[in-house]
Amino acid sequence: MTTPKHVNGSNCPACAMKLLQTDLKLRIWFVSHVLPQFPDFHVAISYRNEADQNEAYVEHKSDLKFPFSKHNHMDSLGKPCSKAIDLFQLFGDGTAAFPIPAYQKLAVGLPDTMRWGGTFTDLRDYDHFELL
Repeated sequence: MTTPKHVNGSNCPACAMKLLQTDLKLRIWFVSHVLPQFPDFHVAISYRNEADQNEAYVEHKSDLKFPFSKHNHMDSLGKPCSKAIDLFQLFGDGTAAFPIPAYQKLAVGLPDTMRWGGTFTDLRDYDHFELL
């Protein structure tokens, strides 16, 4: 299956695909809190399988090996159900950005059931948002 590309607008097929592998609470947060403030924000990563998670660990993009990241969570039926998402901004020319001030703004309004990776002490993961 071909992975769709990210496109700005109200219906990004790549984000929709990634959100299907994400906990419902994060889906709702993304649609109701992120997109109204930042309509050009997208989901870079939701669920990570074992190979992808361990690669992220080796590349120092994660402090955790599989299955200990919130990106590795599965539901009771064994289907991907990530408890974390990583976000990025997509400009009209197709370039991506990771704007720390925008992430900080999103972090200010987080529900008590979530936390922002910018507060991590070991690896500052500014584009990361997760359920507790």
